[in-house]
Parts: sequence; structure tokens; C-alpha cells
Amino acid sequence: MKNSKIIRWILSLLGFSGVATSCEVISESTGGGMICMYGTPTADYVFNIEVVDDQTGEPVPMILTSAYDYNNSEYQLDSRMTNEQGKATLSFQEFPSGSHTIVTEDIDGPDNGGDYQRTATTIKTNSNDFVEPNGAWYSGTATHDITIRLVKKAEDVEEQEPRE
Repeated sequence: MKNSKIIRWILSLLGFSGVATSCEVISESTGGGMICMYGTPTADYVFNIEVVDDQTGEPVPMILTSAYDYNNSEYQLDSRMTNEQGKATLSFQEFPSGSHTIVTEDIDGPDNGGDYQRTATTIKTNSNDFVEPNGAWYSGTATHDITIRLVKKAEDVEEQEPRE
């Protein structure tokens, strides 16, 4: 215990004050010593996505779903195609942040029952959404269930209208 205080004092004199503040002294009753934590805070995110047709409510397969950092639309976190039930699960680990963008794109055109418009949906996560944090660098897991309703592109809608 005494040695760890001396080491922390020497390191702080050398300008390593972050070392002293990122370390936690363990009580003598549990064996004593010091735990130092280095790194970046992280959290796990799970987005359970269901994609349906806006008009019929039917699931839409083969839609590309992608998660992006809300503040950086270039930074893709995960990407999956919807299955036959129109479902996909996006999961990733990153710095705990407040918002993400879920983008859906119909990359196969009319082959999946229609040519659908691209969507961008913002998902906000607050601290209450995280479960099982460890109290240190890990914020826990935030799970969101999301239903996205796709609208067909204008030319598809016109084709479906009865002609006189």
C-alpha cells in the first residue's frame, strides 16, 4: 500500500497525473493493491430491425440495413440484409453515444416485391437504456426494437394504380 502511494506521487511529479487518477486502490481487507484502468469507455448496441411495406404491412426481404455513428455518416458500424421475415439484427461495440442512424436501402430493385425508397432513422440511446454496466469503462448493453416502414418509389406506386 505504501509503495503504491510513493509510485503515484513520483508519477504525478513526472506529469503522469492521469495514471494516478485512473487507478483505484483496493482495500487491505480484499488483498490490497491497486487496479489501473486504461482504454476507452465502451458499450454494446443491439438493434433488432423489422422492415415492412408501408401500404401492406408485409415484411420486406433483401433490404440492406446499416448502422452509422450519428455524428459521422461515413462511419458504418454494422450492416445486414433482412431475411425472408424482413428482420435483421445489427450489433456492435463502440464509445457510449447518444444517437445512431439506421439506413435502409433496397439494393435489388423490384426483385423483393417493389423498388423501395432509402430511409434514415435516428435512434437515441440514453443512460437508462443500458443494462449490466460494470461501473468502470463498460456502460453495458443497449437493445432497441425498431420497425421501419418502407415506401415504394414513385414509379412503382404509379404502376400499381388501376389504369382507365
